Amino acid sequence: MKIDKVSLIGFGAVGAIYGDKISKVVDSFEVIVNGERKDRYEANGILVNGKRKFYNFTSSSKSQKPQLIIIATKNQHLSQVIEDIENIVDENTIILSLLNGIVSERILEEKFPKAKILYSFAVGLSSENLNKEINYSSEGKIVFGSKNDERDEIVQAVEELFNRAKIDYLVPKNIQHDLWNKFMLNIIYNTISSILRAGYGVFKNEDVIKLVYKVAKEVQQVAKEEGVILSDEDIEKNQSLIVKLDPYGRTSMCQDIEASRKTENKYFSKTIMDLADNHKISVPYCESLYYLAQGAEYRNEMMKKK
Repeated sequence: MKIDKVSLIGFGAVGAIYGDKISKVVDSFEVIVNGERKDRYEANGILVNGKRKFYNFTSSSKSQKPQLIIIATKNQHLSQVIEDIENIVDENTIILSLLNGIVSERILEEKFPKAKILYSFAVGLSSENLNKEINYSSEGKIVFGSKNDERDEIVQAVEELFNRAKIDYLVPKNIQHDLWNKFMLNIIYNTISSILRAGYGVFKNEDVIKLVYKVAKEVQQVAKEEGVILSDEDIEKNQSLIVKLDPYGRTSMCQDIEASRKTENKYFSKTIMDLADNHKISVPYCESLYYLAQGAEYRNEMMKKK
């Protein structure tokens, strides 16, 4: 099986990196986008690392049925994404969701039970989407796999595509573990950085590091109740990864706060709070992060009205 028809929805800080690479090696590549944004993209293209890029921008109603759909939006847009793609998804469609958190794949499986849903996320990239311009210094890699960790023909077909496109990827032995580990990373570093409005360099501060480990331990405890073991080594590796990134580079959630956009806060700390409540576990540090991040969003709304 060879994948040569790909649709991407979500051409932002993540989608732009991988979409550009895939567009060069497939017969058909479409960016699904609607409304004013579609008109603007068709007229002006998209600036990626200073270069203006033009692709086949299309509405879902006009899109041909792709073999692979890559979703690279934010979680809060998933319901709209489902509406946009429902007419082009069938039993032969592979869906790769790069959304942060642990819920998007479950939602997609419920909505499209006959499609092939892969569990996935992007890690290690440093990319910013500001003032309608995307700049990145690190491409990172895509981690993906089947729900039951089978290396079947679907997984192999996506591997072959990524090899053609020269996209760094990993098919782990346990995708659920790796998905939860990335979830932990997002809860900690996205949320703290957004509250502090700071780049990755802030995580070298001794006091911030103490908070990192307090939050990590709470996520570790909830994950265990959910059947996923996150080790102390996982926590250490995450911290080591973050402090090696550009100290002035910023997480996506920090970028959202600074641009007065809605964040994915409820898909990070709030998800842990809800799961902890189900298991009768106390997570005071995650709760504090959630409420502080909500306060940062509210502050932005206040400033808009000033």
